[in-house]
This record gives sequence, C-alpha cells and structure tokens, in this order.
Amino acid sequence: MLAEDHVRLGDLVGFKAVAGCSTPESWGRSIYLLDGQRGIAHYIQYRDRYHQVRFIATDGGVTRCAVVGDALVFVDPAHGIYQTDRSIESDGEQLWIAATPIHYGHHSRFEMTGDDLDLVTGRLRDRILIDVAVRNDHVPELSAFAQLDLPVQSQRIGPPVAIHDKAMAVSAGMSSFLLKTSALVFEPLHDVTPGSAILETEQGRVVASLLADVLSVKLYRPEEGVLDIGLVRDSDAQGLCIGSDTLVSFDRDGQLRRYWLQHNAVEQNGAFQLTGEAVSCLVDTRLQRLYVIEKAVGIWVFNLADSGLSMPRAVTTDKMIESLSGLAVYDDLARAYLLSQSTGDGAFLVFSREHMTLLGRFRIVENLDHGVDGVRASRGFAASSQGSNRYPEGVLVVHDQRNRLPEAAENLKVVDWQLVEQLLNSSGRDK
Repeated sequence: MLAEDHVRLGDLVGFKAVAGCSTPESWGRSIYLLDGQRGIAHYIQYRDRYHQVRFIATDGGVTRCAVVGDALVFVDPAHGIYQTDRSIESDGEQLWIAATPIHYGHHSRFEMTGDDLDLVTGRLRDRILIDVAVRNDHVPELSAFAQLDLPVQSQRIGPPVAIHDKAMAVSAGMSSFLLKTSALVFEPLHDVTPGSAILETEQGRVVASLLADVLSVKLYRPEEGVLDIGLVRDSDAQGLCIGSDTLVSFDRDGQLRRYWLQHNAVEQNGAFQLTGEAVSCLVDTRLQRLYVIEKAVGIWVFNLADSGLSMPRAVTTDKMIESLSGLAVYDDLARAYLLSQSTGDGAFLVFSREHMTLLGRFRIVENLDHGVDGVRASRGFAASSQGSNRYPEGVLVVHDQRNRLPEAAENLKVVDWQLVEQLLNSSGRDK
C-alpha cells in the first residue's frame, strides 16, 4: 500500500493521516495511520470494515513507519528510531533502538525519506527480530471463539471464579451473576457482594464476604433461609478463597489466615506470613492444597491436610515475566492442570497439578474471522471441564481488561479447552 493510499484510507475512516504503513496480506490486516502530530492510529480490517483498536501516542511528529516481523518501527524526528509490539493487545510501550541524528548547528533532527527508513530497518531487521523474539519467546497462540457481555453494563467487571465445575461467579458493578458453563448463560446471584468467595454444598450455598473490617460467612439454604455461620474481625484482608471446610484470606503485606468452616461457626486455624505481597489464592479441594501467588516470586503450595498453614513448597519458573496473576484449575479426573498468567508478556502458564511442573504456555490473540480480540491484560480467569455440544471438553473463561475489537467495556473471552489440550499435546508438553 502506497503513502497516498494510506492518506485516502484515513479520509475513508475519518482519520486525517499524513502517512502510514501496513502488514502484508499474508500477515493479517493491520493498518497504521500517522497524523504527524500526536501519534499512530492502529486499525484492523475485519468484516469488510476498518476498526480502530488502539492509539499509540508519540512524543514527536512521526511521519514514517514500517512493519518488521512482530514489530512496528517508526521514526521520531527529534529522538530516533523506535519499535513497539504490533499486537492489538499491546499497550504501545516503545523501545528506542537506534539513532544517528543529522546536525544543524545546535539542533539535531532525523530527516529520513521512505527509502532511508527501508535501509535502516533492513540493517536493523535482524536485531529487531531478535529483540521481539526474546520478548515474545515464541509463545504459541490460541484464539477465543466467543466473548460474553454481562447483563448489566459496567466499565469494570470482576474476574470469573469457579464455584464448581458447572458454574462460575462474575460481578459487574454492584451486581453478581452465575455463569452456567455448559450453556454460557448468566443468572442473577442475589444477596452476594462482588468479590465474595462462594462454595456450593449439600446444605446450600456458602458465601464469604469482606465487609468493613470483618469477614462475614453465611449459608443460603434453598428452603430454610439464611444462616449466619460467623463474623470474624479481619480488617486487613484484600482477598478470599474457599473450598470444602477451609476459608483463606490474604492481605497486601503477605499475611495469610486459614479458617475452619463449621456448621455454625468460623474458627481461625493457622496463619502464615509471606515475605512479599500476596496477589491471589485458590483452594484445591480434591488434592487438599492451597495455592498462593506472591508477587514477583511465584506460587506457594500449602498442604491443607495438615492443621494450620505449615511451610509451603515454592513453584517458580523462568517463564514468569515480572510476576504471576490469577489461578484456575482444570480437572476432568483424567487430566488435571493448574493455570496462571505471566503479567509481563500476558502468556498463560499450564502446570501439571500433581507434580507442579510447567507443561506449556500460550497467548490468547485476536480472531478476526469471529470479530473477537485477544487478551493481554486480565484480572483473572476460570476453567471448567463441563462439556457441551460446542465445547465438548469444557472452556477457559478469561476476563479481558482491554477490550479492543472494537474499543469497548471489559468483557469475558471464551476459549475452547480442546485448543489448549491440542497445544499441550503438539508441543509434547515441552516446558
């Protein structure tokens, strides 16, 4: 596509462009339009239309760009040549890669024609491709086939939390909903505060909620009404997880507290102090374990068969970039996995639940044929092995904090678990 074609395309979509660049047809349908002042508008072509998916702000009047592998390269006349990840899920972080200014007295400026940029990017191609490859580390990619908007409109929604294998809890604003995993439909969850930990039992639904300075636990019985199980002072708690007869709270300072859930009482039974900040936790009822993420460290595994919270086992991996976020279990009895997400590169890590070894990784990228964007930033996710006609091996439901296609409120992305299983098998479960 020539420069004048980009200008005409800008007129077509209502963006005043002075130049632009685009990916080859075989790479996808990304168009980058430059306004020469504020930055670069990234458009995606799908369903015979162009949709703006992000705007990359720049310091100077950028008028030249080129696509090199997974990188978008552009020239800032005042500072030099930069690259950024061309994925629509990227936040546009810019890396300076080269500069040789042309000096005019006390002033320096990059005067580059299109041919100059082609020459420079050609010389830098190997370096750029290596930089991007190191950052992306050849992580396999999967696409979501559906996305879910909650019944209540809200700019901020909570992550899905598995209640059991057939349902997840999700919140939007001050409302909570039950997501049935087989049909992927929502039902209202009455009297449940967003962020509560929920457990389905034979007696009814146990709901643990963090209120002002206290931890409240109630049992909602279908026929007999609400039973207050207990009210415990836990003023610093930031999050909860629940399973079987165990409830765990954690705070930002890394303090963990374990509680016994009895028929009519909540009793603290142990505590543990992490060195750093606790991010999230998950109770694994079948294996009697507690998983806790410590920021920038990894996953701690506690044995809940023991009383209290004894010294845990540490699980770390060099595939963790910056930190981990979110925990989910997939379990169909024949196969059992633990999932988490690397915050630095957005990759989902799949661990063997039995031995806690890393089996594989993947990213969730855009599916242009279905008009569904990918997921790079997420607050959490949940997995279910409950099969359906469309998803016979279950689903992975992921909160999408950066909904790009088109730019919209947060929502949920649905990944067919068969794709995850196929990826693990095709890679030979290589770390």
